[in-house]
Amino acid sequence: YKLDVVERDPKYAEILTKMFKDNPKVTILCQDLTTWKPTKKYDAIVSTVPFNALQQDQIESILSLYENLLHPNSTISYIELRWIPSIVKLFTWGKARREFLKKLKTVKKFRERFSHSKVPVPNLPPAFIHHIKIDKELWSLSIDPSNSYFKILNCISFFIIFLVFPTLFNRDKYLMKFLFFVSI
Repeated sequence: YKLDVVERDPKYAEILTKMFKDNPKVTILCQDLTTWKPTKKYDAIVSTVPFNALQQDQIESILSLYENLLHPNSTISYIELRWIPSIVKLFTWGKARREFLKKLKTVKKFRERFSHSKVPVPNLPPAFIHHIKIDKELWSLSIDPSNSYFKILNCISFFIIFLVFPTLFNRDKYLMKFLFFVSI
């Protein structure tokens, strides 16, 4: 395997660089995903981009980038906090609500173009991991979330979540590592 990790926040990128400094198979790139211009294609993408918090044009740009970055028959896996869409819809109105609903629709339309599965994640906060199989010729292929490939992607997604959440919520990193291993 070879991992390229794109992180726009210099502090997170520095933390990740220190964590993986002894692993030659992991490259940390401190860059904004919307301006990143990779020169190769990938077999899989694991994303923690918070689509709900982005502007519409950023969402469209990132989804297009994801699709163009992948080899045929590759997979995008991304996390979505379970109740955020419902909560935001409940507490927004007018233009803000219309813009939020447009964002949700954009992501939903992208998922519907390809094979898609959604796996609930029993963690705090509750989340879903979406797996989207990008098959430009046979887009109706089904995805079996019990497949070992998707179990590996789920573990990678869990790992990324538990790397990010301690920093976001000022939680003890050892507690979060414990929760990570308990959740698997």
